[in-house]
Amino acid sequence: MKRHIYLFIAVLMCAFMACRKEVLDVRDFGKVTINSISPAAGPAGTYVVVRGHNFTHLAQDAKVRINNAEVHIVTMSPDSMLIQIPEDAVTGKLEFNFNRTNPIGGHNYSGQVDSAVTGPVYTVDAAVIALPMVMEVLPARGRPGAEITINGYNFKEGQCKVLFGETEGTVTATTATSVTVKVPALEPGMVSLVIQQGTYTVQAGRFEVEEIPKGVKEIFWSSPGKIYKAVMDENGNPVIEILYDNAAVYPNGLTVDQKNGRLYWMDINKVYYGSTDGTIPPTLICSFPETFMLIDIAFDSQNRVYIAAADFAFSGKNHVLRINIDGAGAEEIYKLGEIIPGGLKIDEARGKIYWVDQMFIATYEGSMNGEAEQEAKMLFDGSDGIASATSIAIDDTHVYIMDAGNNEILVGARDGSGTLRKLPIPKEFMSGVGDLEIDPGNQYLYWIVYDFMTSGTMYRCKTDGTGVQRIIENMTEAYHLEILL
Repeated sequence: MKRHIYLFIAVLMCAFMACRKEVLDVRDFGKVTINSISPAAGPAGTYVVVRGHNFTHLAQDAKVRINNAEVHIVTMSPDSMLIQIPEDAVTGKLEFNFNRTNPIGGHNYSGQVDSAVTGPVYTVDAAVIALPMVMEVLPARGRPGAEITINGYNFKEGQCKVLFGETEGTVTATTATSVTVKVPALEPGMVSLVIQQGTYTVQAGRFEVEEIPKGVKEIFWSSPGKIYKAVMDENGNPVIEILYDNAAVYPNGLTVDQKNGRLYWMDINKVYYGSTDGTIPPTLICSFPETFMLIDIAFDSQNRVYIAAADFAFSGKNHVLRINIDGAGAEEIYKLGEIIPGGLKIDEARGKIYWVDQMFIATYEGSMNGEAEQEAKMLFDGSDGIASATSIAIDDTHVYIMDAGNNEILVGARDGSGTLRKLPIPKEFMSGVGDLEIDPGNQYLYWIVYDFMTSGTMYRCKTDGTGVQRIIENMTEAYHLEILL
């Protein structure tokens, strides 16, 4: 029995070692060929591309030297490698050595592969400006004034120019492996991106100059433990700061009192306020019973906040509440029973309040003065095509519904008549949707696409669903959103 176990272990070890072998598809009967090096001259520290045949997949299985000075191998493949000439190098031939105990044969394997070859001469000359190499452009789009980074090799400070079409961008930082440049003032559209350095002109691909988003001035959003603020500069690029860190366990709901310069948010069963400049520490306004879950919040000009709340003590006790900003005068304006409200919005000019039902999938209209003045009116529900309503926005004639179930925005008549239709927004801008806001004067919708594992992005489009624009990227775990116009 032991013998069988030992044999089994030996077979596994052989299989494991075989898996670690490198399969090499050999050409020209195993002869290592160096076809070219580029550039062939430059200062110490230059990155050089070596092209040929029968190298190796593994950088650790190769050694390169120049006059006995070891050369750093950056990347390796059987037909090319990227190396960096050492700082103490002098002019000489490149010498290549390969470990041939590791490879096993591919379908062209002939049983023998060269282990060493002498390559061309590399000339070390500090006066030479090396050929720049572009690997990627991040991001490949941006508005005028935004900074982008071009990653690659052999960039030289003071010598590298970046052209957007025929217009030169302002280079703000240069290292051997990256160039940071500001997008110049250009009309929206696609342009070619070109690197000029010394005698070289290198194409870096296409770049999208984005339209400057006009209208919105300040944007606030919440994420776990934090509240952020972005001030949009003259080119529509966000200047972002963290207003509150550890503002609450998870700030839920967010609304702005522009008149008093305050922010209001909630954490589970508590309501807090702070200031729009972050100078006032998070201040507790009031607490509700521990069985309450406060879901969303809105503010009116009479210094009152409206709160969508669910009570999980037992069914039938969900509410829309109203309370003064000093914490006094709490009152229930709508008793919602089984309905779990969210996406709270008010229209103070008309005295109306709107919310979505996250339990039974519907949208409602009510009065800011409560059900004594107007019973809650259902506008649209699942029979109209809603899968999972999470937020709502309104203008003079329409209601806009964020449907997280189908990752889409639906629009219908504000009075609930007729049917809902889907806005023609591409799916790539609607995966993992969060809060929804509106700029009714300029007819723009704003929303967040979020991913709890990475970062969110805020988009906007016209209220007919056209003209999608990215407004802010890398909004870590963002969900609740508020805009100031």
